[in-house]
Amino acid sequence: MKTLKRFELQVAEEVLKKHLPKSFKVYGFLYYINRGKPTTLEVVVDEWPDFKVIIADLTSKIGTLWITH
Repeated sequence: MKTLKRFELQVAEEVLKKHLPKSFKVYGFLYYINRGKPTTLEVVVDEWPDFKVIIADLTSKIGTLWITH
């Protein structure tokens, strides 16, 4: 698992945009983070840059997305 940094969050947003509407919840979350909305959550992926799972996490999973190609 890898915690994404600022630049990686922007890249992940673009990847998720290609998977709309399936990725809507997690895409929306990243959209607002990337535009300066404060958050205490971490965004974690299974592998980078070819992630299949992305999780926004504090103490519980807020949103999880499985991407199948």
